[in-house]
Amino acid sequence: MKKLTLSLLISCLSSILLAVSTPPILPIQERIEKGLYACFTAQSAEPLASLYTELEKQHTPLASYWMAYTKFYEAIYDLKTQKVDLAKNCIQQAITLLENTKNKTSEDYALLAYIQSFSLQYKTGMEAGKISSEVAANGQKALQLDSTNLRAWYIVGSHDFYLPATYGGGQKAESYLKKAIELSPQPVTNPWFPSWGKEEAYDLLIRFYLNKEKTAEARKYYEALKASYPESYLIVQYEEKFQ
Repeated sequence: MKKLTLSLLISCLSSILLAVSTPPILPIQERIEKGLYACFTAQSAEPLASLYTELEKQHTPLASYWMAYTKFYEAIYDLKTQKVDLAKNCIQQAITLLENTKNKTSEDYALLAYIQSFSLQYKTGMEAGKISSEVAANGQKALQLDSTNLRAWYIVGSHDFYLPATYGGGQKAESYLKKAIELSPQPVTNPWFPSWGKEEAYDLLIRFYLNKEKTAEARKYYEALKASYPESYLIVQYEEKFQ
């Protein structure tokens, strides 16, 4: 009995030591976002390219999602460093990855719409109109599949926010974005699940009210953004406004 008790004690201590010495798994989204900062530090897209290669070797249903997210962030890096052609190529790769995903989920449609919306800055005329319609359609598909997905609400809100008033834009952004910030960014904690969207929804709500010259409302959501995301890079742009 003493031997059994001792064995159990050693086993428990080993488990505790392992838990202490093993660092927590860094969420893949955070790794990608940190990868973007690493690119600026290294003045190279290699940190994100390396992460993309790592994801290619993963055999999980979410691998393609995060590969697309990585290419999206690589496009942001290329755009910020004046490599427009490379940015366009990365965006197209991201869109293709998501379009080719079978049995798309609400998250797939939300990210696809998000990246398509980003691509609109490179489009003109009829092509821009076509992509804009696809953004709206994919946002609605994301909502139909999961009405509790805050990223779906953020996407439809963002699309309405940027849509010119002559095309009916600006009518629903407020309610859609408010719905987004009411929801949990990640209902189930999992390092492979996305959590983006809520921070960005706060940002658009602040801008929405500033555009309407409703400073008190804008300040309210600015304070909420600071409380929820105190380290957000989005806060800086409003600090002088709300001093």
